[in-house]
Amino acid sequence: MSKRSRIEVTGRRVIAKCEAEFPRRSISTVRTPDRPPLNLRLVTGELDLPQKSEKKGGKGILRRDWPLKYIERVPALIVLFLDLDWDHSSWLEKKTEAESKCASLRASAGQASRIAVVLLQQRIRMVNLYSGRFFRAVFKVSEGYVSKLESAFHELAQGFYQQKLKTIRARSIPNNSPSLVVRQLFKLAFLSELRQDTHTAYRNYRLAYEQCKDHVESWEGIDIFEWRSVVGLLNYKICELCFLHNMAVEAINQMRRHQAVFFAGPAGVYPTPALANIELQLWNAKQCWHFAQLFEQAVVNGLTALATLNPGTHLDLAASLYSAVNKSILALKKSSPVTKPYPVPDPMAAIQNTVFFGQRPWRIGYDGLAPANVEEDAVTAIL
Repeated sequence: MSKRSRIEVTGRRVIAKCEAEFPRRSISTVRTPDRPPLNLRLVTGELDLPQKSEKKGGKGILRRDWPLKYIERVPALIVLFLDLDWDHSSWLEKKTEAESKCASLRASAGQASRIAVVLLQQRIRMVNLYSGRFFRAVFKVSEGYVSKLESAFHELAQGFYQQKLKTIRARSIPNNSPSLVVRQLFKLAFLSELRQDTHTAYRNYRLAYEQCKDHVESWEGIDIFEWRSVVGLLNYKICELCFLHNMAVEAINQMRRHQAVFFAGPAGVYPTPALANIELQLWNAKQCWHFAQLFEQAVVNGLTALATLNPGTHLDLAASLYSAVNKSILALKKSSPVTKPYPVPDPMAAIQNTVFFGQRPWRIGYDGLAPANVEEDAVTAIL
């Protein structure tokens, strides 16, 4: 699924007025393929805009909250609707008020969000606006203007993402730090998706994936799980965009290469050799399942599947791998029965709130291993 530009629409008094009802409904409805890909959010109260924060440390690769920042919190564009006619009796007063609102928005837009002002102007009498057939005629004319308005919003939003891309490209990243290179390429790819430049996004996701593959032998043993999680995410995005670009054969070939390179390991020995091997098996199964879901969606969208190339092939492989994982888990439980009670505090409690993709929940706040007792409790909790 392609990403949408986040746009926040404000102007409470205007939005509440009946003559603004049509524009409000039009720009807030479900997006159809012929409309610009916008994620419009109607704000009736005060805007809560995130401010720039200090750079956070940490040894991980990709922060989990970074993509969410641009999807859910930072708007590419803030649109202020104002009810102001050119011939208003208090034009200067209203103009000053509008300038003050714009200045306030600009001061609070700490993430360089673009700002647009839309003037809603009354061109006909209210008594005529609600008079039967004439109202329907106005409705049709307005629909065209809304389309133009959305196109203008989309163009302004693209400028925001383009500026973000320039900022990221300008950062100096040492080539001997694979994690930083992968992080930068991922950010470039993700913002390119939001900008609807999916070909550039595809190229950067692939470059990030190749970085991971080229440096697999230098992965630290305690970080293999995290690297593998990032590789899985990148492979998913590459295959997703291949299907989007009608490159189904390339998506299938990418998955085959992915299996050949990463399915055999390295498994590592952390947190224990047996658990590391099971985690690799489980990851393999999930990779096949996720690819099958992408393949199935492509078929739903019109791709013709073949007897030897279809989602079922990958679902069948995923099922076989899940079955093997279950057997390995049962064998481990039989050979290494747990004799300790479940640890308190729970080392797995923060599993949904890790800072980085693939981060071990008990290692949040640590650049390396957690204290020995915490590591031991983590193994007990997993078993």
